[in-house]
Amino acid sequence: MEKEPKIEQPEQFPVSEALDKLQRATDILREMGLEVIDRFITGDRLISGLPFPIVKDGLDGIRAEYSKRRGLKIWFTNGFEDPNNPERRKIEKRLNEAGLA
Repeated sequence: MEKEPKIEQPEQFPVSEALDKLQRATDILREMGLEVIDRFITGDRLISGLPFPIVKDGLDGIRAEYSKRRGLKIWFTNGFEDPNNPERRKIEKRLNEAGLA
């Protein structure tokens, strides 16, 4: 039985673009007074494929994850999970205005 040749698919969402988007998002979050966890904002962290924290605000947080098929995904944890949380709404508004959410 012959093996079918593997066809390499090009990245739909390159790491470089995701890293740029993540850095722009963290700049906005920092401007808003949130504590960005800089040590996780790296290309190596992105290509690991594992979710990672980008902001810690008391018990609330913001995480990110990258895949070459879906690109960069940013989501909220703990108290920020509530879509009516006033701080979350401010954050979402700023990220949306910058085309990052």
